[in-house]
Amino acid sequence: MIGRTAARVRREQALDFVFGYTIVNDLSIPHEQRHRPAVKEQARDGFAPVGPWIVPKEEASPLFSLTARVYVNGRLVQRADLSRFRLPVEQWLAEVTEFMTLYPGDVLFFSWPADAPLVTAGDVVRIEIERIGVLENEIALEQGGDE
Repeated sequence: MIGRTAARVRREQALDFVFGYTIVNDLSIPHEQRHRPAVKEQARDGFAPVGPWIVPKEEASPLFSLTARVYVNGRLVQRADLSRFRLPVEQWLAEVTEFMTLYPGDVLFFSWPADAPLVTAGDVVRIEIERIGVLENEIALEQGGDE
């Protein structure tokens, strides 16, 4: 989570703009990637639960030394060291703030390593990241929807 306005940030100073870290359950409907952004499949109401709190960066640093675990219905389905993120936080912030300004309270999502688990309605997804917390969500069908 961003702690102060960040625009054209240099990589060496990027963490000065970070307030802290939280967990995001970045849900999406399985889809083929085409020539258009997958807005309908990824940006629906309720598709990005966040929480349960924000941990100040000093309490979760260094971020890339932490491990995340994903459970579906109580079964461990994924474990990853955060060092496997595609880009370090500092580089990601530097690149994003080249073309957009980030403000206090803004949250940037970091890509999970490949092979995200598939879930269906009724499944319970639990994400644990040491020193950050636990986020648990039950998957539900969209009211009036069939996806």
